[in-house]
Amino acid sequence: MCKLKVRDFYYGAFLSALLNTPDRHLVLFDGKGKKDRRIYCLETNLSGELFIYAKCKTGMYADTEGSWHWAFQFSADEVEKIQDLYREKGNVRLALICIKKSKKRKKDIDGIESVEIELAESELAFVDYKNAMECLGVNIGTKTNQIDIKTYPNIKGLRMYGSGRSVELNGKDNTLVVPRNALDTL
Repeated sequence: MCKLKVRDFYYGAFLSALLNTPDRHLVLFDGKGKKDRRIYCLETNLSGELFIYAKCKTGMYADTEGSWHWAFQFSADEVEKIQDLYREKGNVRLALICIKKSKKRKKDIDGIESVEIELAESELAFVDYKNAMECLGVNIGTKTNQIDIKTYPNIKGLRMYGSGRSVELNGKDNTLVVPRNALDTL
């Protein structure tokens, strides 16, 4: 019997988004075996062979700011695996699946209250390898490896920073912009 884990649904949503990207023809799509469950090889008509490392995280909503924040922690093994993949294959991107999980309370006809989990409007941060490594702080030797993705009200795109790149530098925004339509670049 096959047992599904919650994260399998999120990876499935990412794969569905890839397959439904308009005006792109997928030539080859291959998961690289059970050992590398989150690494996918994709061949497209624009970017050729592309390797994608996927990771998902449930976000936190900040009522005071009206923003969402996802903190993706990477182990030393994960960072090494991504670096090895880049050295071997060259064309690597990270698919950071940013889950917006909210609870809605509702009452049925009999007045019985229930909680409904809503996953609508989750985000996908499709990130270039070099920007990801910079945010992880790989080249500067940080002790933790983290990429943060954040939304801000009235600002287009997602914002990325992390262990190796601060939110602000000299009082100015230092985040990298991650476009919401990044799959269109495939």
